[in-house]
Amino acid sequence: MKKQLYIDRNGLRQSLEEVLGCRFLELIVSSPQPSTNYQQQSGLDGQLDGYTTYGPKTATANFFLKGTNIEEYQLLIRDVWQFFYSREAYYISSSDMLGIRYLVHPKPMDFTRVNTVAATFSIEFEVFKGYGESWATTLNDFTFEEEKWQIGMNLPLAEDLNYVFTNQRNFDVYNASDIAINPLLRHELSIAISGVGSSVKLFNKSTNDAFQYNKTMKQGDVLVLTGVYPFLNDEHCGRDTNHGIITLAPLIYNEFELTGLRNSKISFDFPFLYVNK
Repeated sequence: MKKQLYIDRNGLRQSLEEVLGCRFLELIVSSPQPSTNYQQQSGLDGQLDGYTTYGPKTATANFFLKGTNIEEYQLLIRDVWQFFYSREAYYISSSDMLGIRYLVHPKPMDFTRVNTVAATFSIEFEVFKGYGESWATTLNDFTFEEEKWQIGMNLPLAEDLNYVFTNQRNFDVYNASDIAINPLLRHELSIAISGVGSSVKLFNKSTNDAFQYNKTMKQGDVLVLTGVYPFLNDEHCGRDTNHGIITLAPLIYNEFELTGLRNSKISFDFPFLYVNK
């Protein structure tokens, strides 16, 4: 199987080789770019440890391009520009690890001529989020299909992963990310809760995060935590909550407790995030 670089844009996945006939050589992703905000206190040696965030990193794709004549060569160059450059960000992924994709903007590039009708070129992408993310989310089936999940994504091979829980007070949610899922950092996390009851509370024992809805939920109501914003039946309901934020610790089963509901159902939908891949 030939190596491919794929672009996911407007719901369509394409490879440059399929569209233009270029040969993809490799995708090189730079190391994580950590930045820690230390605090200086007068009279103390050194600094106090602070919170580490991850800045943008780069992914560089290398290609070989060849036309049948000089006219086709010039057309291929323009087609390459048209393929890669747009005002909107898009996702890229490599056939080497197709389950992980990166949201990027391309940087300027140049062609290196091999002869009159062939060239090599490298295009550098800015991975401005600072991490890659799983192509699928947790509500997709966990089958090792080529385009969804792969070995190397921190998935436990001998265990079934579940992200929908019915009539369960206590349950575990596995986060295969190598960083915490934190909606305050604009990480995607959607939690949908339904059932009948009052003072609904969702507590993550692994992180001590708690979210509480202070009013009554009736049959047919759906409470959704979309990132940091709660909605009841698509209406913002933040003032009726404790304004709590749910996060997920990395590489463990997060232990949850859901109280205050009968006939409960809860689902967790999020992509896994990978700083170190």
